[in-house]
Amino acid sequence: MKKAIPIIVIVGIILAIVAIGYFGVKPIIHNPTIFVESVQITNKDSDGAIYLDYNNGQNTVTLEVNVRPLDASNREVRFVSSSSDKVSVNKDGVVTMHELAGATITVRATDGSNRSDTVKIRPILSSELVNIAYDFETNTISGEGNNYFLEEDKLVVFANNDFMFQ
Repeated sequence: MKKAIPIIVIVGIILAIVAIGYFGVKPIIHNPTIFVESVQITNKDSDGAIYLDYNNGQNTVTLEVNVRPLDASNREVRFVSSSSDKVSVNKDGVVTMHELAGATITVRATDGSNRSDTVKIRPILSSELVNIAYDFETNTISGEGNNYFLEEDKLVVFANNDFMFQ
């Protein structure tokens, strides 16, 4: 009986070697997750803004987004508006200005890398004399003309689209 155990072990080892040689050893393939390194909105100007001519019917723009690297495991992004009731953005990056107002749009990678970019959406305004009043008691703005708007909680005033005062 004691001689039978070593023989059984040797036969088992030989069978294992033959089986491995015949069927092969399949390596466990581990695909590492490749995270997004950068997200960039490419159709904004050098000041980080996109201007829409709201008064002349231009109230939408599609954001052009580059996600790098190209072989990232998950290249999906999510869009969020800072003021979605005034300027909204859908899942495809189509921005719609619902009223003469501005907002910041953030695009963020959904892979957990937390990579993001932002763009300010602003209306193109005509240059007119500014005639506005701010009521401190009611926290409201009134005025004439269309060369000012609220962007989040800031008053933005334009003169030939060159200057911004807050």
